[in-house]
Amino acid sequence: MIGKIIVPFMEDAGKAMIKNASSLCRSISEHFIKHGGKYAIGGGAAVIGGTAYAVGESVGHKRGRKEGTAEQAARDEKKMNDLHQRHENDRRRWREKEREYEDLLNDIENK
Repeated sequence: MIGKIIVPFMEDAGKAMIKNASSLCRSISEHFIKHGGKYAIGGGAAVIGGTAYAVGESVGHKRGRKEGTAEQAARDEKKMNDLHQRHENDRRRWREKEREYEDLLNDIENK
C-alpha cells in the first residue's frame, strides 16, 4: 500500500530534482562565464594573501616555539639547581644528626 504511494512520488520528485539541477547548473555556468575574470583575480589575491598569512603565522609560531623552548630550559635549569641545593642541605643535616648520634653514643660509653 505504502509502496503504491511512495513510488510515484519518488519518480516525480527525482524528475523535478534533475530538471532543477540542470537549470541550476546552467545558470551557474552562465554566471561564471560572464563574471569569471573577477573571481579569478579576486581568488588569486585571496590565495596569495592567505599564503602570506599562513607563512607569517608559521614563522611566528616557530619563533615563539624557540623562545618558549629557551624559557623552558631556563626554568628547568633553575628547578634542577634548586633540587640540587635542597639535596645538599639535606645531606648536611643528615651528617650533623649522624655526628650528634655518634657523640651521644660516645658520651654514654664514657660514663
